[in-house]
Amino acid sequence: MQSLRPVRRVAELGSLGRFTRMALTLPQKLADKTVGFPESSYGANRVTLVLADGRRISEVFLAWGTEIVKVGARAVATPEDLSFAVTDIVDVISEVR
Repeated sequence: MQSLRPVRRVAELGSLGRFTRMALTLPQKLADKTVGFPESSYGANRVTLVLADGRRISEVFLAWGTEIVKVGARAVATPEDLSFAVTDIVDVISEVR
């Protein structure tokens, strides 16, 4: 008889993946703002993030205007891949004119 453990493990990883994606998602009021931004590629927006401490993080790529997927040439997979907290983002500016 085979164990169901591998199936359960996949389900656990799926839940973790959803949590990670949520942790990389812009606050809703900023995601609403990106709706009007032009795309830099299909489904992607290139933006500058403005942080609460005044720093500006440029060349940030968002998937579907909400999820941070890349900063500069670095792919972002977890919140630890960022040099800032998503909760510190106070504004977002399109880099595509």
